[in-house]
Amino acid sequence: MRIPAKVRYFNKRVINRLTIKIAHLSWGPFCIISHGGRRTGRSYETPIMAFPMDEGFVIAMTYGPDTDWYRNIRRSGNCIIHWHRKIYKINKIELLDVKIARTYLPGLVKTALQVAGVQDFVKLVSLPEITDLN
Repeated sequence: MRIPAKVRYFNKRVINRLTIKIAHLSWGPFCIISHGGRRTGRSYETPIMAFPMDEGFVIAMTYGPDTDWYRNIRRSGNCIIHWHRKIYKINKIELLDVKIARTYLPGLVKTALQVAGVQDFVKLVSLPEITDLN
């Protein structure tokens, strides 16, 4: 299922700005991925839902693997995640099988993503937490 370009644009310009405010809280599924642009080198912050796992985080790529944030972190091989008032340096990025990814998702999220037909997931492996912002 492809999300129309107009919806993606609205989400990027409006919804993401609101979601960043929520992601700074110490609860809920939202995190902020800090990454550099692959062409400009400019710094970006992208709010996204992340689900913890033993080695890092699982992220559902609801727009597929052609998003700017994903292409940026794949190119650089790293990024920073701000999650629950802690900062994690991501040093490994790998695609994750949908069946394995779903085992890390809460029930309602898992069901919603299945209904939406989301099949692309990424595993972001982190070093131990580097900063506690509490």
